[in-house]
Amino acid sequence: MNSVYKSLLIDGDRLASLYSARGEGEVRTSAVHNVHALEEKTIMELSQIISEWSARFQTESVEIALSDTAHFRLRLFSDYQLYGQIATRDSRLYPALIQYLKHNHSCLRYPGLESIDVLGVWATSPYPMNEPRLMISTNPNLKMIPGNGWNPKLKIPLTISRYLADLEFFKQALCGRPADNFEGCPGVDAEGAEELLAPFRDAVDDYREQYDFWKAEIWKMIVETYIKSGKTKEDALFCAQLARICRYTDYDWNKKEPIPWMLGQRKIE
Repeated sequence: MNSVYKSLLIDGDRLASLYSARGEGEVRTSAVHNVHALEEKTIMELSQIISEWSARFQTESVEIALSDTAHFRLRLFSDYQLYGQIATRDSRLYPALIQYLKHNHSCLRYPGLESIDVLGVWATSPYPMNEPRLMISTNPNLKMIPGNGWNPKLKIPLTISRYLADLEFFKQALCGRPADNFEGCPGVDAEGAEELLAPFRDAVDDYREQYDFWKAEIWKMIVETYIKSGKTKEDALFCAQLARICRYTDYDWNKKEPIPWMLGQRKIE
């Protein structure tokens, strides 16, 4: 059977986090007492699942996306992912699994990016042209990346259009991302953001030929919502830049750094 996808990119940070949590759960339940034996067992399980995914999707290449330790969100907001940082910092297994991935698999890591951004840049790259690619991650922010994804927890394929990815991005620009320790517009939760975006979701067909104008109208609404709540346009932009999952055009390949999101500064894909 021929593969639908030519290449596969796996979110290495999420994979290592998932398997380190499982392994350390065994320590807490006294199923495994020897830390070295636990590390070997967990690495074997992690390696096995990568092989299973490679066989299942029959891609020509498999790569692992890893985060830069000095990614741009931490530079924007030092308390970003505060609780997640503590969890992985205190983990014995997580660093060992990351090292295993680095030394035993082909990995992608770009300066200033988290692993989910690496997926976003890779999935939306025009090179090579028209290459079918698949992203694997348990990160719910996969919905902000146009392309084909698969969430191992949900066990269903995801096909994300540019339109759906942009709506998810604007939603998080409104409500923030509590899981990553940053808030959006005061008084606007995820449900409220959905309600504010509903008219634009329904009207997208009217703007097929003016897609940038459609996005500009959404951004205008977001800024107005922030101002009504006592915040500023700068507050809205700060949240949007934290929320944005990078795409190919969000990265400066000459300077090797992400380009902070700003509508109207350049063409946003």
